[in-house]
Amino acid sequence: MAGGIPPGGGSGRGLNGLRRVVSSEELGLMAHASVGNLGRRDTLNHAAFLMHQLQQALVQDATATAAAQLRQLGAVSKEPGDSFQECEWSSEDGSTAETGTPEANADDGLPPRLVKDQWDVEWARAEHLLGEGATAAVYLGMARDAGEFVAIKCVPLAFFRGDEAALKAFGAEVRTLSRLKHRNIVRYCSFAVTDNGWAVVVMEYVSGGTLASVTHNFGALSEKAALRYLHDLLSGLAYLHRHDIVHRDVKPQNVLVALDGTCKLSDFGTAHGPADGEQEAGVVKGSPLYMAPEQARGKACQASDVWAVGLVAVTLLTGGLPYKDADVVGKEALALVLAIGSGTLRPRLAGSDDMRAFLSKCFEAEATNRPTAQALLSDPVFGGFTPAEVTPQLTPMVRRSSTGPASHFSERSPQTPALAPAPIPM
Repeated sequence: MAGGIPPGGGSGRGLNGLRRVVSSEELGLMAHASVGNLGRRDTLNHAAFLMHQLQQALVQDATATAAAQLRQLGAVSKEPGDSFQECEWSSEDGSTAETGTPEANADDGLPPRLVKDQWDVEWARAEHLLGEGATAAVYLGMARDAGEFVAIKCVPLAFFRGDEAALKAFGAEVRTLSRLKHRNIVRYCSFAVTDNGWAVVVMEYVSGGTLASVTHNFGALSEKAALRYLHDLLSGLAYLHRHDIVHRDVKPQNVLVALDGTCKLSDFGTAHGPADGEQEAGVVKGSPLYMAPEQARGKACQASDVWAVGLVAVTLLTGGLPYKDADVVGKEALALVLAIGSGTLRPRLAGSDDMRAFLSKCFEAEATNRPTAQALLSDPVFGGFTPAEVTPQLTPMVRRSSTGPASHFSERSPQTPALAPAPIPM
């Protein structure tokens, strides 16, 4: 998969056994001492073997450090899929996650086929790959006892080697996702760190793809269909904003669609909330084509997400980019960021008069002049629009009786749609 080979990938079982008992320092000394003690061919072969082991040991050392830090996040759901209490990772014996039987978890360089989290819930990973990016792969999974499908996002701990910022960002993503509970946000189920070097996030499996795949498959949508999706998107964002969370990467690729048409916001890798402290001054995060002007200047805020909703609306209504092709196609990302930040690049409008008025509000140049996501839910463009009736809530996947503290982000929606088996974007 993209993103590098995890510890043990590409090496035999014997080498893995050696790697576990020989430190990187010892291997370095062995490689040095081997020269001159063997014949030339043997020396070269032996030195190559030892250098390979040295590289593997260094990776092992780094991933062990990342695993220890992730196990002490202390901010993931105590009860999978329901309670949003904090819990403390146990770092004394490193037993945050077990990885099933050797037969189920052959060291083939892939994530384990079976993961048992610290609540003794077992999650099985299928061979079916839902999607992959530069740092992670998402597989179809199943709650082994409950029998319900999930999406399992797997990140090799080797990716965090020497990168404290990446490790911190991943921890923040898991921490944020674990505290959210809303019908228009993809549901968090569990988290584990496996013995063979993987961080595993278990999430709701949404089978309709993303809004990007919807427009790819069906082209421009009717305004009524677009309004249905936009209403869900705004509802999810209004929930986030009530809890002082800015998503910072709202785009069609990050909005999942269930079989009944319900939209769910996903991918909180760039989200920023109260627990994350002050935003880094001048640091630009997000996707250039879906950035607001202030976000392109390193000052993202809740109004930046509202601007992005307007861009998503244009994409749904036109089936294309939210800007004129001649203005963006073939342009470098930095050039786009500068043009958006300076206000010289403006989105196009589309749809009926009411829709264009709605888009104009989203695209107010001054962030303080834009309506909130909550206010836009009552915009005239939604007049006469009734969200589709949703199906009754199914029994949650692995729910246990528990009541989370009021300080956590649990809001009951009128009804939550049934779990519908879609790829989670990276």
